[in-house]
Amino acid sequence: MEAALAQLNNSIDFSQRKRLRRKLIQRLSPDIDENDPTAMQRLIAHRIALGWEEWNTGSIVEARTLFHAIAADCLKRIKRGDGGGWPERNAANALRRAVGLELELGDPVAMAKTARQALGLRTGWIEYNSILNRLVLYCARYSQVFLGKRFAKLALRSFSGLDPAEGARSVICSDIGSLFRASAPDTALFFYRKALEVSKREDDFRQHTYSQMELALTEALLDAEARRTIDIDRLRSDLHQAGLQDMLSRVDMVSGA
Repeated sequence: MEAALAQLNNSIDFSQRKRLRRKLIQRLSPDIDENDPTAMQRLIAHRIALGWEEWNTGSIVEARTLFHAIAADCLKRIKRGDGGGWPERNAANALRRAVGLELELGDPVAMAKTARQALGLRTGWIEYNSILNRLVLYCARYSQVFLGKRFAKLALRSFSGLDPAEGARSVICSDIGSLFRASAPDTALFFYRKALEVSKREDDFRQHTYSQMELALTEALLDAEARRTIDIDRLRSDLHQAGLQDMLSRVDMVSGA
């Protein structure tokens, strides 16, 4: 089953990956040796991946619960003195995902608390940058453009000398686009188009379709004809095939406008 899942990790079908991963976790969990760091890290990696797949295809409330449960399990290991640094890294990884979900759920108080908790741990570049991205999006949604620009500058500065992972360059371009969509939509279009260009180069399907979606929504706000730069029918088909239901719902608003 794990070999089949490894093949599916390169698939765009998030729903199928989620179903198979859930079964794998159920199979691994009863027999896991909790004193074996390698086995535990493998299980936690699958749990984190399941949370991400749940976020994209199912319930964001359930996804948040999954990530907080992972973080709690890892923090217990830190308290009991498990070494190697892996519990702290995985706790930070789970919490930075929870930050994004609390933003989506419209709970800025919980988001701020979780972000503070994550940044208090031994975070790597991915976790740090991910939280900065969420802070930029928070500012976009609550009309804090000046503060959002400061967070965006910090995020961009963190790229210095690094080869970013997880489509990070495209992500920050999209988030800056969101920051300007209401106040300066033409500027937003520039950043969304840059995000689309970069995501194609980074070969990140999920981020590429996200960039297309945001660009389509913004173009629709400005000019109904302009949205034709994105093939809405093709985008809907790709999102449906991947099981990305939340993004599909947002695109439906454009195609039905």
